[in-house]
Parts: sequence; C-alpha cells; structure tokens
Amino acid sequence: VVTDLDGRSGGRVYVGFDTVQEYAAAWEGLVSSDRRIQWPARTSSPSTTTNTTTVAHPVHEQRLIRGEKFGPRTFRSAPELYHDLHHSWRAYVTPAQLQTLADHDVSETVLEDAFLATRNYNPTFGTEDQARVGEKLREGYVPGQHFKEFVEGYVEALVDSLVTREEPGELYKGMFFEGEEMDYELFDREEKRVKDLASEKYYGK
Repeated sequence: VVTDLDGRSGGRVYVGFDTVQEYAAAWEGLVSSDRRIQWPARTSSPSTTTNTTTVAHPVHEQRLIRGEKFGPRTFRSAPELYHDLHHSWRAYVTPAQLQTLADHDVSETVLEDAFLATRNYNPTFGTEDQARVGEKLREGYVPGQHFKEFVEGYVEALVDSLVTREEPGELYKGMFFEGEEMDYELFDREEKRVKDLASEKYYGK
C-alpha cells in the first residue's frame, strides 16, 4: 500500500524515467530484491519496527489507435557528448578543405571554436537542431541537419574568400582604378591582427 505524507492510501503510483537506460538500471535493482520495496513505518518504537512492503510491476505500453509513437529519447555518455560538441563538424568537411584553410593559417582549432560557439549560443544549431522528428519547429529536417548544412556552407564560404598577395582576388582588385598600383597594406594589417588575436588567446594580453 502506497501512502502520502499524511498516511492516506494513494493506491497505485506510476514512476517514469527520462531514458530507457535509467529504467533498465532501476528495474535491475528491483529484480535483485524480488521486486519488493520496503517503506519504513511512520511510527515505530526502539523494540518494534514495522515496514510496509510494495511490489513493483512494469507497465507495458499500449498500442495507439492512430498515429505512431516517437520512441525513447536518445542517451549519450559524457565522452559522446564531448565528441559531438567538439568534433562532429569534421564529418562535414573534406580533408582538401582543411588543408587549403591550414595553408592560409586557418587552423582546425579556429574552426572548432567557431562551431562550438555556434552551437552554444544559437539554438537553431544547438538544442532545437537536436529535437526529435515530430517535435521540431521545421518539419522535414532530421536531428543535426541544420548544423550540418551550416558547417558545409561556412567552410565553403571560407575557402572561396581566401586571398593572398599573389592572388588578391577580383574583389580586391576592383578597389583600385585600372592601371593604378595596388596597395597591399591591408594584408599587412590583417596579418598583424591575426597574430595579436592568437597571442591574446594563448598568452593573455
């Protein structure tokens, strides 16, 4: 018999779990004790202790008359979550793109920081992107699809915008009149800015 804080019978009590793994662990513990839960009595004396015993039973899911269930939520360990946050973006970038960016001093650490910040501070690519089918704000997207498309577009844009002194690109050339000598001071300032940013991040100001 299950009672509330005032001692009144509560009949049956249903206990739910957030994940299938939590349920399995709890049920394994109950099975080892013959599915019995011992509740201490509300009143007892030093010489007499009376406990209340409750027998636990699993609740079987009922079939829906119409529609379908989403199924249990996914469960990921701490190492799996860390890998997903810090390294999952690598699956959407080609080795050739990484090498091209590295040749222009855009390191993988810079990319990791950018994508980690994106997922932490933009729900579209973070919590909302991980919602299950049927719970998403935009139907037709599978979990993680928004972030995947963002990474692909971001890296593609980075590669397309790479310029050097030797190949400044048509956009930079368009800043000068035809026949005018091009000024490369912008490249010098950008190189210094990037070095200063790296120094502040790893060594402090």
